Amino acid sequence: MTVLRDRDTTFTSSVDEVFAGDDIQVLEIPPQATRANACAERRSTRQARNAPTGC
Repeated sequence: MTVLRDRDTTFTSSVDEVFAGDDIQVLEIPPQATRANACAERRSTRQARNAPTGC
């Protein structure tokens, strides 16, 4: 699994370590990449629509 996040100072290396402990890869979007956030939102919406329901 992969988590995309921005470079906000709210997210520290300790947050990345928590994800790494669960084998989740953290990818930071490039600085000043306004379109990257929109692309990430479209991808997550598409994945949510295709996710199996009734678990």
